[in-house]
Amino acid sequence: MAQKAEEYGSHDKTFEVAEAGTVKIMDSSGAMIMETKVGKGDIWRACQTKDVAIKDWVKLAVTRAKLSSTPAIFWLNKARAHDAELIKKVEVYLKDHDTSGLEISIKTPEEACLESLERAKDGKDTISVTGNVLRDYNTDLFPILELNTSAKMLSIVPLIAGGGMYETGAGGSAPKHVEQFVEEGHLRWDSLGEFLALEPSLMDIGTKGDNKKAVVLSKALGQGIEKFLDLNKSPSRKVNEMDNRGSHFYLCLYWVQALAAQDDDETLKAQFTAAQKMLEEAEKTIAEDLIKCQGKPMDIGGYYHPDTRKLTALMQPSATFKSILNEVMYWKPLKKPKFTKVEKINPDSKGVNLMLKCVSCKETEGGEGNPSGLRIWEAICGDDTGVVTLSMRDEKLAAVCKPGASLRMQNSKVAMVKGYIRLNIDKWACLKPADSTHDFEVNTKNDMSGVEYELTSV
Repeated sequence: MAQKAEEYGSHDKTFEVAEAGTVKIMDSSGAMIMETKVGKGDIWRACQTKDVAIKDWVKLAVTRAKLSSTPAIFWLNKARAHDAELIKKVEVYLKDHDTSGLEISIKTPEEACLESLERAKDGKDTISVTGNVLRDYNTDLFPILELNTSAKMLSIVPLIAGGGMYETGAGGSAPKHVEQFVEEGHLRWDSLGEFLALEPSLMDIGTKGDNKKAVVLSKALGQGIEKFLDLNKSPSRKVNEMDNRGSHFYLCLYWVQALAAQDDDETLKAQFTAAQKMLEEAEKTIAEDLIKCQGKPMDIGGYYHPDTRKLTALMQPSATFKSILNEVMYWKPLKKPKFTKVEKINPDSKGVNLMLKCVSCKETEGGEGNPSGLRIWEAICGDDTGVVTLSMRDEKLAAVCKPGASLRMQNSKVAMVKGYIRLNIDKWACLKPADSTHDFEVNTKNDMSGVEYELTSV
């Protein structure tokens, strides 16, 4: 509906009348469509809405009602000429959509406002389908009058070309917030509106672009916001209490918890399960960091053009939180290991992954084969292609190597001992019981550690 709107009196069809008379709207042939008597100094504005915008408006209302299972109300008054024409088109274009099971109605602004308030008192949501002027009222003036702020409000304006605008109200209080931050290091700005805007924008990316991860992120964010509100993690107005930075931490924590709990995307679940553990363990430290940084003047490098580097440092005062976020950002899923066979091992092998059965295991004696005097165990293990000797210094690993045990070995590397192959199970390698019993018979006739290699120069 706001395809060409320029608000706050700058609309190209808004005029200040120079002298008393009549304003006429005429078509290209010169025929008069309508006229209005005006006086000198009157502000006269023509309402114009194009058909393509009305069609899209109706489609968006139906789509939103379906996605959220929420009643939608068109704020239109049939007693107003412009609204009366809109109602005709809305009633026609609603028939282009499947509205079965949806609650869609047309009410005057007074009726719509009253019903929305009654539902709000009962804790219920209502979709207000309005034009641009009433949208401004709902997202700015109304919440300022009723809630003393518009920062908690969200306006969703999907665009005909496919994008979207997700707007929250500033309410004119931002300068005071900056002033308090500069003077005593406490930023009381409530970012709930931005959080709420991020949720549908991610859903928009997910549904329009067939991006399943974005859908999962959006749903989890909704759950995180719900917990955020239930536990009242909005910023305090007073210094040395939780401010905007603390609110962001808790929104992050609850979003991560929801992502770790979901089962729709295994990769996201793995990534944020690790993040959940780190954030929960560091919660107390981070919360304290975000309080201790307050109570002193902040140098932001300028009011209208602040220094980005200074602001970044001030808005990220917790090194612990920043470190965890970096780990989450650069997290990569573990690659699925590729397993090979014993007969493929050579003196240059590294990153070796094998499924093995243990033949025997014993601790080596000190001497020529073990001049260091450290305790070393050697286990002969193999598969259906041959056997190889594993070398390890951990008694717990040696305890796993019982004759007949099925084993899983990953990321081992060859170490040559007097010309013979040993698979070294160091701190980077993994040796553990296999998930299931191997059904192969070990080929003990092909001993890869029984072959002597001679180093030659080329």
